[in-house]
Amino acid sequence: MARAKTIFTPVEGSARYANHELGQAYSLPFFEEDPTAVDDLVVYLKNTGAAPIEVYRIVIIAFTAGGVQLIQKVTGTQGGGGAAIVPVNMDLGSAETFVGSIEAVQDPDITGLTEVGTLDTFGQLAGEENVHDYPEGIILRQDSAIAISVAVATTILSGNIFFHVLPDA
Repeated sequence: MARAKTIFTPVEGSARYANHELGQAYSLPFFEEDPTAVDDLVVYLKNTGAAPIEVYRIVIIAFTAGGVQLIQKVTGTQGGGGAAIVPVNMDLGSAETFVGSIEAVQDPDITGLTEVGTLDTFGQLAGEENVHDYPEGIILRQDSAIAISVAVATTILSGNIFFHVLPDA
């Protein structure tokens, strides 16, 4: 008698699917932010579109020890100014551009926002790349926003926020 064969395959992650199948995974790079004071919000990402997006990884390099403090859930209207950050498609062969609508800025002192919850807290060694994976994802529905703040005013901060449009959103 033949035995039934069970084959187990890994579940494909939503970020991989969004990139490989949909061409809708993005990198949001920010460079050399130099805050003016402790607790300054220096990078801001808000989903202003109808389709939810998922932040699945944040990579940060601080050039002063202890430079990054936390990822904040924020509300309010960003006070203007700053440099817009344009998403880059992770599928380099794809002609797809980001189909949603986001507001993403980097500025040494983002104003006008209220911090309403801490999503992640971490320290940083000088010059060390700090990678934060969020297997469950940070879901930004319409008008939801996050920001990155600093613990040391004299640091210079660079990094990347990786996100994708949720499949079948």
